[in-house]
Amino acid sequence: MCFSASKNPRAWALTCLVLASSVHATAQDEPWQAMDYGPFLSAAIEVTPDNIACKGIAIPLDDDGEHSMLFDSAELRWAAAWEGDFVQLRGIVYDGPHGIWPRIDGKPAWVNAAGPGIAVGSDGTFADPRPVPFGPLPPELGRWRGLQRDRDGVLLHYTVGKTRIFERAAYLQGQDLNAWKRSIQFIGVDQLLRISLLNLEENTFLSPSFGGPNSEFILLRKGKPVMAIDARGGGARTRVTTHEGRVVLTRCEKSPDASQRKFTSLRGILS
Repeated sequence: MCFSASKNPRAWALTCLVLASSVHATAQDEPWQAMDYGPFLSAAIEVTPDNIACKGIAIPLDDDGEHSMLFDSAELRWAAAWEGDFVQLRGIVYDGPHGIWPRIDGKPAWVNAAGPGIAVGSDGTFADPRPVPFGPLPPELGRWRGLQRDRDGVLLHYTVGKTRIFERAAYLQGQDLNAWKRSIQFIGVDQLLRISLLNLEENTFLSPSFGGPNSEFILLRKGKPVMAIDARGGGARTRVTTHEGRVVLTRCEKSPDASQRKFTSLRGILS
């Protein structure tokens, strides 16, 4: 309907009020984006449609959030690491739509497939033992214990079998090394444990160095560092190998096989 202010002043006033409200709403500039969420964000967070951390904890590893990692506290796995703009805040809690959830805002540098990120015992498997793929893992497999914030960032605490684990993520930036890092402290290792580091891809290499119960490793992909691992404690021995299509950290009481004490190609030396 067309009208002028002189012929229909009430309608004109109502139109001005609606327009003013629209301008005010736009000026809010999406308040859920402006909010400071602190040192981590807890939510169901999507990496890809088939890789959703239902109990996700997204942790920015630098001040501007350019490098981040996503931990799933139900499945005890790092779902992904990525470089970008942290997390896209979508869904009913943020911008309103139903049926979607927050999503990482960048291309994953590496991922761990959905499902348990840990395995216990010599015949342990990453197959999902839950009747439905939601909720915590069986307590004999692993349990989330919580997290804490300190001067070095966010420290995660969980169990694998009866072993207590404290873990911290970081992104290393230096002249000689740019890589994601997992620092893992084991307490009370009493059996063989496997922790999934990332899905196995072609041209992934392992550069290990053993130092008794404390071991450091660097994973290379296409000649470039992709992950550094620092495993300590537990009075156990460590190696990095493959299991069920993953690169895994194995912690056990026995010393690693001598064949593991050298630069090892995990798959596809050169394509």
